[in-house]
Amino acid sequence: PYLFTFTLNEYFVDPFPMPFVLQDIAQFLLVRGPFSWIGHGWMGCYDDKWTSEILRPKELDVDYGIPVDEVCYETFPKSGVFVRDWTRARVQ
Repeated sequence: PYLFTFTLNEYFVDPFPMPFVLQDIAQFLLVRGPFSWIGHGWMGCYDDKWTSEILRPKELDVDYGIPVDEVCYETFPKSGVFVRDWTRARVQ
């Protein structure tokens, strides 16, 4: 299984507000296998200032479909840009 956690904010303790939601989800979709999990630890969940929208980004509720490609691939040699197609999205 692949366990992926969201990037921590500048304090490297509390994940909220999540600084790179789109980049984290893209990275997860590029490299995930058939048994994968994305989330965060309990840190920050105890404070009343965080709403459900902050705790669960809306991007997690998007249906990206199923992977078309078994793995991601580099767009061209040494480009540093990787792509993976899903039935309802292209992630790079």
